[in-house]
Amino acid sequence: MALTIDSEIELKTEFHRLIDEIQDMEYLKKIYECLVEQFHKSSEDFSDLTVDRLKQFDKSIFEVKQGKLYTNEQIKKETQQWLTK
Repeated sequence: MALTIDSEIELKTEFHRLIDEIQDMEYLKKIYECLVEQFHKSSEDFSDLTVDRLKQFDKSIFEVKQGKLYTNEQIKKETQQWLTK
């Protein structure tokens, strides 16, 4: 299957949708293990994050699931408005 999604937001949204549809717990665990392994292989190290920062991430993930998103263009526009005040 060829990937036809061009934006990061679309890809993440589709990824979340697919995960939400999976009913097989073992399959979900395998996907999770693969993601965790890849995450740990990345150059990003989040081991020094505070509990508060982790809670902020959890809150952000919850808000995304609720559809509370801003596009890059919206953020750029708001930033410009703030800078000109």
